[in-house]
Amino acid sequence: MSQQEKFDEGDTWIFPLVEMGQLGFHQDSCVTKWMFETALPGSVIHLATGYFNPTQDYITSVIRHSAATYSILMAHPTANGFLGARGLAGGIPAGYTLVASEFLKQVETSEQENRIQMAEFQKEGWTYHAKGLWYTLPGQRLPILTFIGSPNFGYRSVDRDLETQIAIVTKNPHLQQSLLEERERLYALGNPFTSETLSKPDRKYAPIWVHVIMRFFRSLF
Repeated sequence: MSQQEKFDEGDTWIFPLVEMGQLGFHQDSCVTKWMFETALPGSVIHLATGYFNPTQDYITSVIRHSAATYSILMAHPTANGFLGARGLAGGIPAGYTLVASEFLKQVETSEQENRIQMAEFQKEGWTYHAKGLWYTLPGQRLPILTFIGSPNFGYRSVDRDLETQIAIVTKNPHLQQSLLEERERLYALGNPFTSETLSKPDRKYAPIWVHVIMRFFRSLF
């Protein structure tokens, strides 16, 4: 049997992805952006990250150049590992909320609320650091693709850190079911993040100094 025949008979394919922005190597972010922009109409992308800080390229791809439906899961401020930290680090949860609220405004301004939904992971006593992507074809229940690795789909991952990830494409129903169950366990603890969420008394506006830091140093996060 030839190598091509063995490949054709397989039901799962694994592709390694690497990112090292400081050296100008952007394989992972290019593949991620391609995924956003080529996703089929009616397909669903679940995107999870503990530190939601998407690059402008990702934002443009998701809001303007993608036909997929998105379900984004991120950390609630109480699930952020920097909650209660001393000094400037204590403002990091508010900084990520600020980024998320600005992204939400762009979604609303573009009238994409029905296609792009956001949620926050929240469980008492827990912090949230899970990250990943799951892609489901139109009309299907089980995902056929997932990204597993270190990137948070944000500025720091794209521009500053060495990140490694694997893309898994599968038609194996048992693996697809496992991917679905993994995703559902995470999303079961997500609460909707909307304009109404930000208007609640317990969601205070970020201090001015947080606005300044996120404006000028957003690429550090």
